[in-house]
Amino acid sequence: MSGPRIEFEVSYETFDVKNQGNKYKNEAHRYCALSHDTSANTSMNSSANKFVFLKNEGLVDVSFTINACYDIITEGIPFSPYICAGIGTDLISMFEATSPKISYQGKLGLSYSISTDTSVFVGGHFHKAIGNEFRDIPAIVPTTSSLPQNQSAIVTLNVCHF
Repeated sequence: MSGPRIEFEVSYETFDVKNQGNKYKNEAHRYCALSHDTSANTSMNSSANKFVFLKNEGLVDVSFTINACYDIITEGIPFSPYICAGIGTDLISMFEATSPKISYQGKLGLSYSISTDTSVFVGGHFHKAIGNEFRDIPAIVPTTSSLPQNQSAIVTLNVCHF
């Protein structure tokens, strides 16, 4: 491979919630409570109908990216450095909801030519989804609550990985 090239890349990344030090039982580290009450003086006794919960079962990021790459050819050396920039779309799944996001990435590395059409490579990348707001995340309503059962939340999360 030499000079400029175009790649189509599909990647699948998973990220899970850690139970640090195994301190939490019954998957309690996966849950968080959200309050409907905006006042600062909320008493736990008077707030039975003001909370919903989210269960974090991790994040899955499936990305589809088109990269424009350039291989820097050096005569007499079997290794060639390369650089790529790409744009695409991610399907990000978390909290039982999937959201599409525009994404971009950059890659750097070294390739080694095995034949004229085949090479192996080692490299690194930075990938980021644009937009950190995820809407219509389904919330869990406690059985003792008088809140309507169909509740949703907005989650703010920056998604990027190396």
